[in-house]
Amino acid sequence: MSHSRRDKASSLTTMLLDWQATADDRHLESLLRISSLLVRRTARAVLIRHGVADPAAVDDAVTLVLDHVRRLPGVSANEKRVARFRPRHSTGGKDPGEAYLVWLSRERARDVARRLRARTRQIQPLSQVGPSCSFTPLQALVGSSAANADNVNRLYHAIETLKDRQAIVIRMLIAGQSQTTIAAELHVSEGTVSRLRTRAIAMLRHRLTTK
Repeated sequence: MSHSRRDKASSLTTMLLDWQATADDRHLESLLRISSLLVRRTARAVLIRHGVADPAAVDDAVTLVLDHVRRLPGVSANEKRVARFRPRHSTGGKDPGEAYLVWLSRERARDVARRLRARTRQIQPLSQVGPSCSFTPLQALVGSSAANADNVNRLYHAIETLKDRQAIVIRMLIAGQSQTTIAAELHVSEGTVSRLRTRAIAMLRHRLTTK
């Protein structure tokens, strides 16, 4: 590690303590600028180990980390307090601030992975819907080919191969959920749901038309 990079790493403890003690936005801005790559890289690695490769999941984990850091100086009465940062010396040689952010990023990434698994379990697998379900929602999502009962099994299989969050969105749409409801359930914006829906439908159409 170069001298400048060591300086950046070693400054994380000071930045965390300064932000926590003063609530000065300048300290927070500096902290986030220096630590953003570390947080994102750590969250991505943990999610991949949990079988989650969705970039939106990484964004969610990073958001949770930043929200935790934002609340270190204290919060208003209607927000939940978080445990304060207390530097520890037994960090395996790492700067305590860096070790803290790595730990926090791992924990929040695991939270996101658990939430995605829970959401997947709560939604009825399409393979259990059976032939009695209406093909209308399927036709509206991916085109007329879904209306043919011979292609329904192919559609179910294709949905199971989508990225975690894309599959969840499609399942919920087929179940009749609105984008607003889906956004609330997944704790994301409606714009994110719309993008996931668009990409998932394009992928389904491609897989249904590819021999």
